[in-house]
Amino acid sequence: MRCPNFLLLAAQLAAASPFLSGSNSIARDNDQVSYDGYHVYSITPSSNQAARELEKRFSKHYTHTIRNTLSVAIPPEEIDEFHTLGLDARLVNSDLGGYIRSTEKQPVYKRSVSQSGELPDLSWFDTYHAYADHLQYWDDLVTAFPNNTEKFAIGQSYENRTIWAFSIFGDKETKEEKPIILWHATVHAREWISTMGRHT
Repeated sequence: MRCPNFLLLAAQLAAASPFLSGSNSIARDNDQVSYDGYHVYSITPSSNQAARELEKRFSKHYTHTIRNTLSVAIPPEEIDEFHTLGLDARLVNSDLGGYIRSTEKQPVYKRSVSQSGELPDLSWFDTYHAYADHLQYWDDLVTAFPNNTEKFAIGQSYENRTIWAFSIFGDKETKEEKPIILWHATVHAREWISTMGRHT
C-alpha cells in the first residue's frame, strides 16, 4: 500500500513549489512545476527540541509532520548537502515527480480466470478506483465463491444508494469455531484509503 504520510506531502505539492530560497520560489498559477528528481525523506528527530530545529531548518521546504517524524521533500541540487547533515532519515521516494505522474494513471479493472471463476487481477492495486469498480470487485468475489459468500442490503445511504454488506465464510460443515472479523469501511467520503485497504 502507499504510505499515507507520503501521500499527504505529495498532495500539498499540487499548488506551489517553495523549495528554493530565491525570490522565484513560489510557483505562479500558470507555471508548470516539476518535482523530477526530488527525494522525500522521513526524519526521526532525537527530541522535541530537535524536532523544532528541524522544522525551522526546513521551513523553506514542503514538510509534513506525523507522529514523531517529519517528511521533507528535497530538490536534486540539495540532496548532497542534505546527506551531510547526518540526520536519522529514511528515503521514502527517490523521484517525487515520477511518483506524482504515476498516480494520474486511469484505473483499469482486469480479471484473471481461476478455478473459482473470474477474480480481480493484482493490477487492481496499481491505481485507485471509482465506487462502481469496488462494487464490481465484490460482486465478482461472490460469483467466484458462491458457496462461501453472501451479499445482502442493509439499508439506504443519504443519497438513496443501497448499502451492501458481504459475508465471507469457510466450509459450513466444519464444526470448528473460528474468529469473526467485521470490516467497516468506505463510510465517509474522504476516507479513501480504507476502500483500497479492505481489498488487501
